[in-house]
Amino acid sequence: MDALLPFHDQPDTPHQAELGIIHLDPPQARLQQARARLERQAAADYLKSTGLRIFGQDWTCRAGTADLIAGNRRILVVCRVKTRPAHARTGKLARFQIRRLRRIGLAWLAMNGVLYEELRIDFITLTRQDTGEFDIDHVPGVG
Repeated sequence: MDALLPFHDQPDTPHQAELGIIHLDPPQARLQQARARLERQAAADYLKSTGLRIFGQDWTCRAGTADLIAGNRRILVVCRVKTRPAHARTGKLARFQIRRLRRIGLAWLAMNGVLYEELRIDFITLTRQDTGEFDIDHVPGVG
């Protein structure tokens, strides 16, 4: 099967092949990045509609990356955004993911020198409909 893939879709090392890692060609990678931005923006717009202010999208630190950082006067929200097909079940976050998101939130707080009463971890699942709109399932306070 590997022989059928174009050269740019080949894993760079045997270890990457074992892990199933392949590098997308630039147009595919750009399309995937654009799709991810659209999904994060849909989730950000939803959080804004609930009264939260968006502080960052795709925020990265040593602890990892948070899809969205939002908050109000009292609560800082670190949010994971996941897209799923219409027929799939709603996913959930593993404990290690919740711990990582909490560390990311603490890093954001330390970097920005602000305090909040609560650090909340939220999970948003997006399901794309045939119309191009998203159904949004928001689970606040997963960890």
